[in-house]
Amino acid sequence: MKAKNLTRNISQYQDLYNIKDKDEFLHAIVYELLIRDAKDDIIEKMKIFNIVGKQVSNIDYNKVKEQLDMEYLKDHLNKGNDVYVILDEISNEINFNWNIDILAGYWEYHFIPSETKQKLEYMKSLKKNPNIIEKQIYGESKSRSYFEDDFIRTEVDIIMDREHKTTEYTYQTNYKRPLIHPSVDGDDKRIKINVNINLPHDVLELQLKKLISLIKKDHHNILSSKNIFLKSINKDYEKTFNNPFKQKGELVNMLFAYDYEQLRRDEVEEENNINEANKKEELLRLKNNTFIDKYERKIRKDNINSKYKKIFLNSIHQEISYTLNIAKNTAKKHIEQIKKLLINKDYLQLINGTPTSKK
Repeated sequence: MKAKNLTRNISQYQDLYNIKDKDEFLHAIVYELLIRDAKDDIIEKMKIFNIVGKQVSNIDYNKVKEQLDMEYLKDHLNKGNDVYVILDEISNEINFNWNIDILAGYWEYHFIPSETKQKLEYMKSLKKNPNIIEKQIYGESKSRSYFEDDFIRTEVDIIMDREHKTTEYTYQTNYKRPLIHPSVDGDDKRIKINVNINLPHDVLELQLKKLISLIKKDHHNILSSKNIFLKSINKDYEKTFNNPFKQKGELVNMLFAYDYEQLRRDEVEEENNINEANKKEELLRLKNNTFIDKYERKIRKDNINSKYKKIFLNSIHQEISYTLNIAKNTAKKHIEQIKKLLINKDYLQLINGTPTSKK
């Protein structure tokens, strides 16, 4: 996509701005930053295989060796199910490196190529058919996931002495941008509610309501990592990140400014290279032109230099300023803050408590 075609009202920004719940918006902002961090690795790993129709074909085993854990794969390949083993390992490695469940991701971004999106959606379709990957690799699995519009229910059968003893049900919200799996390096804090679901339905419902009420009452004793995160934010943005939902317009503007700069920076470099080559060619023709006088030569030379004037990178901030109706310096600060968050991975503190350093 050309930078001039990137607008603030395309779906990837409007969907984010239109999120109506505080909790979903906070998770969405973390995902938005993380996907910009992880995109290059995801795109490269999707090049390992191709899709023809609705089937995986042409696995590139050289790329498999370059990008996946061969220590693990060597014990599982060549058993008639290579496709599922490799897809599973791609999923596992992206999950480990970036805390993204690639089988339940959101990919509607201008920076993810359409071919990559097709492959990601294919993998996502496998997830919606419970355990299709696991069944192909390991035989019958004892876990099942069910996707609803607003929640995901996972059922895990616990087997002891070859007998089914317990079934654990895990519920999580199903946001448009998926929840990020907390890093094992982070200080992962969760609330676990233990309820016997064999109780009569009315008693079960009453017990769940009572437990949720008790958790709300005790919420001051549940420590948050928010204050740790805010220490890493530039003072100009403390208000923005202290209450992201109220400042969501500015946060979406920050993402747009960063995305525009990423696209435009490459374009500027390419345009400058083309202009420089054209300028040299025209100046050489002018030099070899023996039919004009010194005065005319100087005028033409000045015109050529003006025609192919170098585009400076700070002009990008002016373009963003005009598009978003903000000050040029604000556009620059927006970009710098997003870059800082991506470089240091400080945004992960919102879900981890401590920054991860895997990548």
